[in-house]
Parts: sequence; structure tokens; C-alpha cells
Amino acid sequence: MEIHPDERARIKQLEESRGTLSLPSSIKPWNGHPVPVKRLDPTAVLPTKANSTDAGYDLYSIEDCEIGPVNQRLVKTGISMAIPKGCVGLIWPRSGLAYKHGLDTFAGVIDAGYRGELGVILYNSKVNQHYKVKKGERIAQILFQKIEDFDLVEVENLKDSQRGAGGFGSSGS
Repeated sequence: MEIHPDERARIKQLEESRGTLSLPSSIKPWNGHPVPVKRLDPTAVLPTKANSTDAGYDLYSIEDCEIGPVNQRLVKTGISMAIPKGCVGLIWPRSGLAYKHGLDTFAGVIDAGYRGELGVILYNSKVNQHYKVKKGERIAQILFQKIEDFDLVEVENLKDSQRGAGGFGSSGS
């Protein structure tokens, strides 16, 4: 199986940071706990970070497809992962695609218990332009965050706050 150029660059950066010359048997995250990732398609590209200080891991398309103007499409990544308990994976747009092509992401919460294929709902906000997604293209990013669990308790009244029930626009324009 051919190694994607982004994966090759990441391996090189990891080797340089470790001071080794051989390829690692498995690519480990830059920091933190390992997150098991499974290729569901042999052409899938594992998520990568371009820099050790990047917040998110880039996600890649495994298909060529087109998103019409002011339309959305679920784009497959060909991977699944085991996000650790107490964490969540959040799908965010890539800033370059958002700025240059008006692409955004929808509904990007990946729970720790989910083991299916990661899909990215891409939204094309351009009114007169189609966007062609290419197989192997970086389409979004996933950020991992620790989450705290809460017990919801029904009460008769809530303590008042400075904002109170003020909603949309209540804090100014």
C-alpha cells in the first residue's frame, strides 16, 4: 500500500523529533494518549497533523464527488476510530477551504462509543459555484476534547443570574 505524501511528511517529522532514522512501526500521536484508527478502505489516508502544535488532525476524502451551490454532501473518509471514554471528536472546517471556497462542516460530534465510518458533512455556501472534492483531499479536521459528565437534576426554580432569560441579542449587537 502506497503511503500518502502527508503521512510520509508526518513520519519524517516524527523521526526528526525522536532523533531516529528508521520508520516507526506505528505512527503515534504528537502528544497524549493513542487513539486507535482503523482503515475501512485500503485507499483511506490516516488523519495527520502538519505541525506538532496544530489543534486538529486533517481528515481525507476517499471519493471524488461534487457539492452543488448552497448544498451539502456526506463525504466518506474510509476510517473509524476508538475515541477514548471521557473524550469527544469534533469535526471542524479547514480554514483554507472555508476562506477560499466557502466550505463549512455540519453536525460534527463523534462520541467515544461510536465505531462506524467517519463521514464529513460538507456544505458549499457559494451561490454560483460547484466544488469538486478529490479523492485524497484534506476535507476537514477532527479535534479531540476531554468532556465532563454531568447528572441532570430537575428543579422547580433556577438561581437567577446577571443575564437572566436574555437570549439572542440581549448582550448587545
